[in-house]
Amino acid sequence: MLIRTTIDPHSRIPTHTVAGALTANRVRRAIAGLIEAPEYQPDCNSLWDLREAEGLTGREDVWPLIEMIRRDELRTGRGVVAFLLKHELLVALGEPRERTYPSGRERAAVFDDPAQAAEWLENHEHRREA
Repeated sequence: MLIRTTIDPHSRIPTHTVAGALTANRVRRAIAGLIEAPEYQPDCNSLWDLREAEGLTGREDVWPLIEMIRRDELRTGRGVVAFLLKHELLVALGEPRERTYPSGRERAAVFDDPAQAAEWLENHEHRREA
């Protein structure tokens, strides 16, 4: 599995592109590395592109992974995380495609269109205020 992270210089939103077989440990290491990177801004939302990830077949694979990423990445604050999935996988998930967590401000949403994911991120508050 390969995770490549880029941070948009204008929006400061990190994009994590995952290719190959997913493992929870690699994802957790990528998040830890991101949080410690000097260019990381803890007040930004993030985007995870899972369209080339292997091993995701349905809601039993996707939602636990999304929950783990959201919990690990947002432990330093509150924000939103968007996930890009293959169209077929998104259809298999059904509704809802967005989840709100107990605080009401932490959210995760799934998309198959990068433009829709970017728009959703831009329309949500970027600060992760405690």
